[in-house]
Amino acid sequence: STVEVEKLLQNPADSSVLAVVNEKYGEFAPMVIGEEKFFTIENKNLKVVISSKGAAIKTIELKNYKTWDKKQLFLADGNEMDFGFNFFTPSNRQVNTRDLFFQILPASTPSKAVFRATTTTGSNLDFVFSIPGDSNIVNFALESNDMRKLIGNSAGSIDLQWSMDVRSNEKSKKFSKS
Repeated sequence: STVEVEKLLQNPADSSVLAVVNEKYGEFAPMVIGEEKFFTIENKNLKVVISSKGAAIKTIELKNYKTWDKKQLFLADGNEMDFGFNFFTPSNRQVNTRDLFFQILPASTPSKAVFRATTTTGSNLDFVFSIPGDSNIVNFALESNDMRKLIGNSAGSIDLQWSMDVRSNEKSKKFSKS
């Protein structure tokens, strides 16, 4: 299970740990061990912080708005959002992008972030986040290079898993009475 692998990864230099990771993740094993880094994209309206662990959005802040009690307005903060792609390799290994450490590519700019996961075969998967102009929208694109052979279930598909806890940023009678 993912929890067992996470416990093992507390000592990544151990050869038995590397053997377990290689068995579980195959071509994706090198990306399971890494260090979490953060990259920020923003414009005058929006600030988005993205983690290299899973290439996942950590915070979304609306810069020009405040909560009812005059605090910064975050649409998401911390672990409120669960985002990743799940697929099976031809050797029937289940991979979820949430478990992988992505590289932040030099092509990234203040309004665009490119995160890459590269397999042992040289195939790669890019997550591209961008904020167009002065909008309040975050665009996301999934780009791949030679990944077809590594997505091996019968449908050849990749499944999106996305959930988010919606924050209460406004004061209401219902919350005031409780």
